[in-house]
Amino acid sequence: MIGTDFKEVKKVSRTTLKLIHYLALSAFVGSIFAHILLGTFANSDLAGDTFLLRIKAMITNVLIFGGLGFLAASGAGLIVVTGKLTALKRWLKIKIVLVVLVIANTKFILAPAGAERARQASDALVGTPLLPNYSDLGFREDVFGAVNLALVLVIIVLSIRRLPT
Repeated sequence: MIGTDFKEVKKVSRTTLKLIHYLALSAFVGSIFAHILLGTFANSDLAGDTFLLRIKAMITNVLIFGGLGFLAASGAGLIVVTGKLTALKRWLKIKIVLVVLVIANTKFILAPAGAERARQASDALVGTPLLPNYSDLGFREDVFGAVNLALVLVIIVLSIRRLPT
């Protein structure tokens, strides 16, 4: 009886973690496309850019970091619940490395560039001149954002295909 209960708990846990994983993936990937869409409206005027950059910062802090956090936590939970912690397959090891790269790129390159750009735009509204690196920050967001999108697409394909060990 106890063994049956444990199997049921494991099954429910796995299903719940998968649901959280897919919802977090939706939030994260959806927010990437929101960033791209908002970026197409930028550079019209400083007040408009400031507003868009503030929205992008909010998306980053809530959806991107929230999605990444829930993806990492539910992914780790799935590894533990399925008992694959001791025997990680090659595709899963590659996926974990790519996820770490996405998190590092987001945390240490994209988010700081976006926050600095939003700060400079806000300051410029009250008379502080834009720093020379303002457009470079936008370029950095574009390039490293594209890198993140490519990494995420590779992770998704890898997860679907699940290459043999």
